[in-house]
Amino acid sequence: MRSYFQFLLLLLITGVPFLTTVATSQTGNGVLSSDSIPNPTPLSQFALPELQGMSVNLEEWCVDVDAYICLKKGVLELIACTKASKEHESIVAVESTAKHIHTALLLLGAEAGSPARRKPVNDEKNAWMDVPPSGAPVDVFLVFDNEESAKPVEKPINEFITQEDGEIFSTNTFLFAGSILHSSDNNGPNHYMADKSGNVISISTFGDEVLCLPGLHSQVNTELYWNVAGDKLPDVGTPVILRLRPHTDSKYQTKLANDHASATSKRPTKETIRKVSTKVFILAGQSNMEGQGVVSMNHPEFYNGGKGNLEWSMKHSSSAEKMRHLKDDKKNWTSREDVQISFKSQEKQRKGNLTIGYTGYGGNSHIGPELQFGHVVGDYFDEPVLLIKTAWGGKSLHADFRPPSSGGRVGPYYTKMIKEIHAALEELKHVDYELAGFVWMQGWNDMVASDAITHYADHLVNLALDLRSELGKSQLPFIVGELGNGGPVQRDGNMTDFRQAQRSGAARIENAIFVETSAFARPKEESPNTTHGHHWFGNAESYFLIGDALARATIELFEN
Repeated sequence: MRSYFQFLLLLLITGVPFLTTVATSQTGNGVLSSDSIPNPTPLSQFALPELQGMSVNLEEWCVDVDAYICLKKGVLELIACTKASKEHESIVAVESTAKHIHTALLLLGAEAGSPARRKPVNDEKNAWMDVPPSGAPVDVFLVFDNEESAKPVEKPINEFITQEDGEIFSTNTFLFAGSILHSSDNNGPNHYMADKSGNVISISTFGDEVLCLPGLHSQVNTELYWNVAGDKLPDVGTPVILRLRPHTDSKYQTKLANDHASATSKRPTKETIRKVSTKVFILAGQSNMEGQGVVSMNHPEFYNGGKGNLEWSMKHSSSAEKMRHLKDDKKNWTSREDVQISFKSQEKQRKGNLTIGYTGYGGNSHIGPELQFGHVVGDYFDEPVLLIKTAWGGKSLHADFRPPSSGGRVGPYYTKMIKEIHAALEELKHVDYELAGFVWMQGWNDMVASDAITHYADHLVNLALDLRSELGKSQLPFIVGELGNGGPVQRDGNMTDFRQAQRSGAARIENAIFVETSAFARPKEESPNTTHGHHWFGNAESYFLIGDALARATIELFEN
């Protein structure tokens, strides 16, 4: 259990003013008690610290968090999220930070436990056991104005959660898991991860939430059963109070201590041990898969003053909020240990954590679709992720990548691609892994040749057939990204014909999906490379959104 001294330390970390008089101490069994020090000062006499978007309600002995309704129809993974994060799958969004909610619960004597996690059973770390979450019980309510009452009404949160058959969620009591602290580069400051993910109160298990349900609960869409009961809620956008009332008396604290000790001392069983299988995705194609999105170059003549580069896009583009995770609190580019990437460019192999710079230029000057693709699949899968990127600019499927089943001379870059994939997989020979998807982003050199367009759909079908045979996975998910350069096409011509060839070819491949990307094109006036239409004008937001769409399509195939 976290000691009272850790509690004081957390107050300092989160920026809450230090309490000059200690109101409670901790007894030998870990239970907070006001009887163990002489003449304790009642908490009600303290000048309580100001916490953003909330208040500590001493009369009701609860934390009242300012929030607003953000969903009235849809499947739920969360009860509450932070603002501008996961409103599409949460009942309310809170105006506060997650760490301040944590601090407020500590002020009322609630004990933080830990979210669900995995721990290795052996030194090889190829077998793991799931450890359920722990923490003090906290009852969750919504408080809002009601036309039938002269004053706001308090309702248990489970009244607003239902199944299609009308069954109501069974509890409004959650565990104060307390999220986790994590440094993105192991050397920088720790971050309170619930503020990064937006996971405040969860139904599904994420592993970084502030409050969660006991046990483990799937995030897979086909296993999500609970919906928001929107007919019982105020309109979307309506301000409400999210009320958190912790169980802080000694009988609950003692039970928590006993339950936590029991849960963590269990020996691993067949039910709790599972193999960790690294999810491997292959990202292949030509220059737009290599990556042409400019990161920070801003020369007024050569890079249009930086318009449309990644730095600019994170401040001014329509995706700015969605891009927040690309930098940490110190404004450094994030680096994900759970998502690794391998890319061979100009005969030099580069491997490491997912971050900017894995393009044909080397250094950190550009990004491709891999950046956001890796973030999305990394967030979705519990398992580690490896991206194998293999791409070369100016290459056609008709000749350079021509697969064996298309007849004629096998394309030299088909052969080279297969060789690079096998080389990367060879490095995993001592690791349990699963080939989880092949993502194909290619087409410019075929689009400019009418004969290549005519045969493109057949070549695409043969590429999937031969690649799956080569890798020994007949149903390997196959994702085809549209050649969306220039945006939607208004007239007939090569681009229209080529996009149709891509679409029809993907439709003939089992377990494949065609991903439209033309909506992600941005004007050259708002892009760094104003003469490079074949490279999306170097617009970083375009490459970010392409990666996002490709990843979500991959997950859709995985779930189906």
